[in-house]
Amino acid sequence: WKYATGALHAHFFTANCQVIQNGVLLKDESGQSLIRSFWFKKNEVKLIKGWNSMGMIATGSHSFTVQNKNVPKNRCFNLQVDHAVLPQPLYRFPFLQFAETTLAVNLAGICRNFIDASRQLVERKQQEHSSPHLDYFSRKIERASFKLESMRASFYQVVQEAYNQVTIGKTNTEPILNQLSEVSRKLATTTREVVDTLFPYCGLEAADTQSNLNRIWRNFHTATQHSLLNYPA
Repeated sequence: WKYATGALHAHFFTANCQVIQNGVLLKDESGQSLIRSFWFKKNEVKLIKGWNSMGMIATGSHSFTVQNKNVPKNRCFNLQVDHAVLPQPLYRFPFLQFAETTLAVNLAGICRNFIDASRQLVERKQQEHSSPHLDYFSRKIERASFKLESMRASFYQVVQEAYNQVTIGKTNTEPILNQLSEVSRKLATTTREVVDTLFPYCGLEAADTQSNLNRIWRNFHTATQHSLLNYPA
């Protein structure tokens, strides 16, 4: 299993596995490969240290393998909402949209951090001297911030509506869930546009690998490589 976030600190690991019986890959009711999720204890997995990304270094997202291991039946779980055991709406929320929104808000948070760091850079430089470049950059920052916050507001509005529909047990939630997937991708796209618009104006400090700006930029452009939201809405 590749990219197990927090692998160096985790006590438990989860993975989605294909099910093979007597050498034959089993299929589900729709004819797709039968997939089941399992969790493993730390001492049951072998870490493969290969997390060499330019950012998100502290996550230690190494890979792991599990071989020839028998696990109890209660180590197997199903992520489909109709298999939820606990009654709260959170556990009945479809996993795909749950994952998409989780990733989207993380990207928005890192983007916000980059905006804040850019603003601090400008304010610090303006104390040293004034220039048309700094004034222009400052206006770019405020426009970028407005663009991000407007998109975040739209995103959270859809999130709330989707959660409300799941909470009341509405049967036909497909339209709002599709809308949630779309707005998650739009938010991710907006964060990329914002960060990539501001970065060229940050000067060499942003290219310094020891600077906070560069660290945020590297983290952002590592996180945005996640395949779930890396295609346009």
